[in-house]
Amino acid sequence: MAEVKHQRSRKTLATLRCDCERLFARVGTSGPEVERSPTCSAIDDGVNKPRAIREALEQMLGR
Repeated sequence: MAEVKHQRSRKTLATLRCDCERLFARVGTSGPEVERSPTCSAIDDGVNKPRAIREALEQMLGR
């Protein structure tokens, strides 16, 4: 699981997780968790996994 948190308040802004098959995403703490991809290959199969995670989280937050 990867999370983006507000630095001061520690409030979760976005969450990205893989259940070994599907990729799920949530924006905010109370928003619904939605399936972002039917596979985790977009994150797992990349050359630079940390960069792929960061780019996915930034895209979710519109940055």
